[in-house]
Amino acid sequence: EARTQWIAQHLFNGTVGARRGELILRAGLATLGASRGRLSPVRIHCLILCLIPFALSGAEPRMQFVATAHQLGPVNYRDPLGVISPSGEWLAYSIAQHLYIQAIQGGTPRELTAAGAIIRHIAWLPDSRSLAIDSPEAAARWWIYDAAKGTRAPLWEAHPPQQVKRESLEQLAWSKDGKWVAGIGRKGPSTELWILGADGSNGKSTASTASLSFPAWSPDGRVGCLERENGKQTLSIPCGSKGTQEAYGPPAFSPDSRTVYFGSPNPRGTLDLWSRPVAGGTAVQLTQFTRDTYAPSVAADGTVLFKLQDYRTFVGLAPSEGGETRQVTTFQSETPSFHPDGKSIGVTYGTWRRVVDDFHYPDIAQEIGTVSLTGALPAREPTRVVHASPSEDQSLCWSPNGKWIAFHSHKDLSDDIWLQPADGSTPPRLITHFGRGAEAGWPRWSADGKTILTDAGKPGSNPRRAVVFTIEVDQNTGATQKEKELPMEGFEDEATHVEWGGDGQSILVQSFRFPAQQTFYRLPRTGGKMTKLFGFTSEQKVPGFGVSPDGKSITYVAPAPDGFMQIFRTGLDGKTAKQVTVDRSHKTQPAWSPDGKQIAFTVWNYDGHFWVMRP
Repeated sequence: EARTQWIAQHLFNGTVGARRGELILRAGLATLGASRGRLSPVRIHCLILCLIPFALSGAEPRMQFVATAHQLGPVNYRDPLGVISPSGEWLAYSIAQHLYIQAIQGGTPRELTAAGAIIRHIAWLPDSRSLAIDSPEAAARWWIYDAAKGTRAPLWEAHPPQQVKRESLEQLAWSKDGKWVAGIGRKGPSTELWILGADGSNGKSTASTASLSFPAWSPDGRVGCLERENGKQTLSIPCGSKGTQEAYGPPAFSPDSRTVYFGSPNPRGTLDLWSRPVAGGTAVQLTQFTRDTYAPSVAADGTVLFKLQDYRTFVGLAPSEGGETRQVTTFQSETPSFHPDGKSIGVTYGTWRRVVDDFHYPDIAQEIGTVSLTGALPAREPTRVVHASPSEDQSLCWSPNGKWIAFHSHKDLSDDIWLQPADGSTPPRLITHFGRGAEAGWPRWSADGKTILTDAGKPGSNPRRAVVFTIEVDQNTGATQKEKELPMEGFEDEATHVEWGGDGQSILVQSFRFPAQQTFYRLPRTGGKMTKLFGFTSEQKVPGFGVSPDGKSITYVAPAPDGFMQIFRTGLDGKTAKQVTVDRSHKTQPAWSPDGKQIAFTVWNYDGHFWVMRP
């Protein structure tokens, strides 16, 4: 008896599970005992060895790849969303504002009507035909799609809820019978779980001092969710109760309501898909990918869909006249900038993962460092770590005399620009005060070393819109003045990146207008009338651009005929664009070397892969 239980616990737990393993062993022991009489230890051991292949044959769930959502850029985008229909026939997934439907068994994705804003949540209704989409627009936040017709309309248009504002609800989920909707509302520092009728009426809320998220209905009518409190997030079943199982991203229940699926960290620190009995018990790891797997959704037949995040970046170099890409780094790195002597490159590096880093915001796993261009390349790690705070540190930029480094950081709950001596002799110092949510851009020093330039959210704008600021600085002493917003006459777009013009008296501004209009402008150094230079179409919202040392050329990122985001070079009028990079990979964030002979850039891949698991 003791040996059977011990074997079941240690051999089968984590595969078929200890309980199932014990049943398999007992069945085998009973059969062998009845046919052979008394069991010797040798026969028991032989039985165990014979039963292992049988037990494991049913242990591994059957995995099937379904589709890949190719994200539009490495910056300013969230992981693609994906949900399986209750019927198990369809995958609905998003890429920014685009919504697609594809058969689980394979086929061509079909795009539905594009949303007017980035899609933040997708929920199937029980009929497996209707989809609810969170896409905050002027007319409505929540929209209902007819997947067959491809049409859409505001959710609850005829019956707006009276007890809660429609735009305040997040992460809606429908009950199996379609009669009820669960959602999360925010009220000051607390959150509320709302349960409403399917038409938006009869709403009732339950307040929680903890932060609730991702409500999920079990088929038997219970609502679970995630609960975050004291820096820890756990499964909460029923929603609002205290839990112990660490979890990230939306959970989902099995059709019999006995099992809950969720994403949780493994010993290596990445997220895997796990399952656990709803009533409590040992959690079982179901996936072992090298990147995060999470966001399960479950069909009526028990099929589980989940998402694999595939985010990779490295820094490359190419001749400014065009040519082959030379890989500079093999570790995850981006946003290159050159030292004034051209012998090293500054980079942002880290294991950035959207779901986990968002949970710990502003503690995002990105640091800044340098890579020597005179040593062996590609580099496997930074030559020097410049700053590694428990926060997001990005895009270092040297002063012209090489004495100072300015960089963007979320240190101290800010989205600001910091300054430190290039030799690291004293700690970084905050030099702007945009505040959390303003999201300062990447700093750029003027050639005379007197001014730092950046874009950042305009105070008081709603929604907050990025404009241009300057910070006066003495590159010899590091003394700075308060940031100053530059007037931008006739400018209504959003500034996504700024660089100094070659004459030192003008600023070049790249702007983005949803959904895909990119435009370059020239702005006087002290602000004033914006002069349009040229524009093009691209949905990559924050691609960055570079200006040649002589100020005569711009390198920018645009879709090429091969379908990849490539680096292009043109004059300030945009009339003679030449493709600089040609290898089949996405590029972004170009930067010129001081001698004008090379261009550094980020090579990136950002995909969401959707898989199904058959129990």
